Amino acid sequence: MQAAATRLHRLPPPVTLDEHDIDVDQMEETVLEHYRLRNLEEKVDVQLGEHLDEDSHRAVRTAERRARARRQPDRSDARR
Repeated sequence: MQAAATRLHRLPPPVTLDEHDIDVDQMEETVLEHYRLRNLEEKVDVQLGEHLDEDSHRAVRTAERRARARRQPDRSDARR
């Protein structure tokens, strides 16, 4: 434990207190940008979900039509 404490003590601190990171205006822009992008992503997710729903409903209807067509007797044989 003492060796680890000594080794860490020799390293420079990861952040100094007088280091300028970001000011308030930049932080507000960052937060606004985050929410704008999140809303855009959610909108795209909803649109994609709607398209997938439409595609799946269309696929189900097509499969149901094909299944009904297979169950029905061939009418051309009945006419002969």
